[in-house]
Amino acid sequence: MPTLQATIQAIHKEFPAFSLDEKGKVSTMRISAETLKPIVALLIGKHWRLLTMAGNDERAQAGVFTVSWVFGLAKENKIMRLVLPVDPRKPVFPSIFELVQSALLFELEIRDMFGLTPEGNPDLSMPDEHREKMIRRLVHHHNWPEGEYPLRKDFPWNKRPKEEHVTFPFRYSEGEGVFEIPVGPIHAGVIEPGHFRFTAVGEMILNLEIRLYYSHRGVEKLFEQKSIPDAVALAEHISGDTSFGHSLAFCEALEELSGISISRRAGFLRVIFLELERLYNHVGDIGMLGMDAGFAFGGAQGARLKEVCMQMNERLTGSRILRGINVVGGVTRDISEKDSEMLGAFLDAFASDFQEVTDIMLSSSSFLDRLETTGKLKTQTALDYNVVGPVARASGLRRDARKDFPNAWWKEFQFQISVQATGDVYARFMVRTEEVLQSIKIIKTALLRLPKGERVMATQPIRLTEGACVVSIVEGWRGELVHVVVAGKNNSLYRVKVRDASFLNWPTLSRAILNNIVPDFPLCNKSYNMSYAGNDL
Repeated sequence: MPTLQATIQAIHKEFPAFSLDEKGKVSTMRISAETLKPIVALLIGKHWRLLTMAGNDERAQAGVFTVSWVFGLAKENKIMRLVLPVDPRKPVFPSIFELVQSALLFELEIRDMFGLTPEGNPDLSMPDEHREKMIRRLVHHHNWPEGEYPLRKDFPWNKRPKEEHVTFPFRYSEGEGVFEIPVGPIHAGVIEPGHFRFTAVGEMILNLEIRLYYSHRGVEKLFEQKSIPDAVALAEHISGDTSFGHSLAFCEALEELSGISISRRAGFLRVIFLELERLYNHVGDIGMLGMDAGFAFGGAQGARLKEVCMQMNERLTGSRILRGINVVGGVTRDISEKDSEMLGAFLDAFASDFQEVTDIMLSSSSFLDRLETTGKLKTQTALDYNVVGPVARASGLRRDARKDFPNAWWKEFQFQISVQATGDVYARFMVRTEEVLQSIKIIKTALLRLPKGERVMATQPIRLTEGACVVSIVEGWRGELVHVVVAGKNNSLYRVKVRDASFLNWPTLSRAILNNIVPDFPLCNKSYNMSYAGNDL
């Protein structure tokens, strides 16, 4: 029996009073606080995985807030959405951290943005020598006043609250020879802001605490103010190096909400552009790993390969980072026969060039010495933290949304998922190396199969049904991207919840770096290469 049907039968058996609303691949179930944990435990037992959590302000419609837990069932491409109403007079909901460790940060995010307290969350408050408890915030920083929750509907998008000073309770370690090294939030070069606080003995790292959200821009609040075309442009700016991936996730959500079908040609073009985005980012990361390991050849060649990829992007689309291509209903850019031949020839030459560069890098014993056993993320830790993308695959998890949650176009492509077992910097290097070659094969296959004579943009109008909700999943180059979109009145967006791959992966960096030396942190950090902006929103 398929797992979805087995899950539904088990839910009906244990909780006969509850019913499922099934629409497409999403099944929605309204639950109570008492039944949340038993249902979550049931889902985990049936191999469902938490994809995201989302708060929502439904006081105007139903007099309540809601919290949603979105679970995905890989291979069957199904979504289970648990929705809990929360009384504004008692704005609390149960934490599921004891069942799903990766729920911790989602719960803290909902607390900061909606003022709903996750009872039982171990990171919500910490003891302090001056006060009994201190609030441990996630999104809000020291100048954000308590009692102001920006994703509530009665909080204006352009409001600037009066600044306050709230101390953030860092974790401290004490002992002979133990000292702290604060790094950031302002870094050299063009790196985005983030604070890293190391606790070390000599050069050995005992603990790393990461403080993010210095580049929080209120993206989810801004979605609620935007027209659909402007919202697509906003999605492109969630994380600049994932412009195509995030705009694709958003457009696919709107297409499902509107019942818009795109042509097969448009679908294949999206596959091509998504893999071009993966290509230029992966080769750039491979080069930077060489640079951070002190292998200047690798850094120079990686930068050169990334540049020629971005030049090809511009020749095909007019944008080096693939902006302005996705629209609801397809794409704005087609590929001519001449461009197709040019791209195919470019990929053949690029594959040979790339292979030569990586062969030279991997023949260097000093380079390998820096990568092997450095920044090791164990498989069980990756599983516990629910990591995704190359970081997950380097630690032995066979996760890839192109296989786990494929749309109609991805079902037509056969490719190998690159998986490594060691979970170190070397494994993350090898996953990216193999994925570059797989992306080249995927693009070339798509070019050969590209249907002719079809429109690349649908003419169907966008019509959103108020209250309808969809979940869109795309395998970006960093990993799984999830957009939850709830429609409002008159073709508006009532709620858009974005979950970048970085949100799940950032917390494990502090685990991977334990017992490594401080000089290895830049190398480990680059092997992750998480997005600050994509996380901070």
